[in-house]
Amino acid sequence: IEVLRGKLEFESGEEGREQAVLEHLLRRATADTASRVLGGLDVGPLVTAVENGSAVTTGERVSAKDVLAALPELPVVDKIAKRLGAESEGERAAALELALEALYLAKRIDKVSQEGETVYG
Repeated sequence: IEVLRGKLEFESGEEGREQAVLEHLLRRATADTASRVLGGLDVGPLVTAVENGSAVTTGERVSAKDVLAALPELPVVDKIAKRLGAESEGERAAALELALEALYLAKRIDKVSQEGETVYG
């Protein structure tokens, strides 16, 4: 978001709210993208797994392997990866994180972010 601040021009009435506006735009873009690429998938099993204690931690210092290992074997994770063309472990973890963020934005799962890590569940 910091990179975008210098690239956008805000109206005078938005002074002091630049960060909030950019955060809103990022959330909206994430939700719209996830809806477009993942629409129609039954993500219920993913929601159930996260709600039943399979919390997923993501962050700069969390490996893709750890992100993927946080969940039990779920066919929906493979379907998410396929929709996004994700093949490598890193790509699959990123695809899963997009789905989790979309579920959070849709208020279907919880999320806590602190100290460079985000925990879904």
